[in-house]
Amino acid sequence: MTKLTILLLCGTAFLGAADKKETKKPVNQQPPEVTIPAGAQETEDGSFRYTDAKGKKWIYRKTPFGIAKSEEKPPAAQPEQEDTLTKATVKGDSVHFERPTPFGVTKWDKKMTELDANEQRILDRQKNKQ
Repeated sequence: MTKLTILLLCGTAFLGAADKKETKKPVNQQPPEVTIPAGAQETEDGSFRYTDAKGKKWIYRKTPFGIAKSEEKPPAAQPEQEDTLTKATVKGDSVHFERPTPFGVTKWDKKMTELDANEQRILDRQKNKQ
């Protein structure tokens, strides 16, 4: 036999011995079944909220596959949308807005009395620049 064949046989025997040393895991081991705790309160969307003994908050939802449990986390804070690309120009009692988009420039006009909070902020920012 050649040296290469001997090395391959030794390597295979070594790998086979390593496989035999592994401990076997139970095949039919299933995770514990999740149930909705007795003190959980149902919300409008059909999910259940529960605070455990440690003070951790959980949300339970019924799914087609059983009950899903997830930790309740506060919603991520939305950064204030600063629309610095939009330009506002006052024309009499109305304001003309222009905003560049991937599909071209979007233009619209609004009366001063009908501005929403975002448009008012854009106009105020534009006035402070001048």
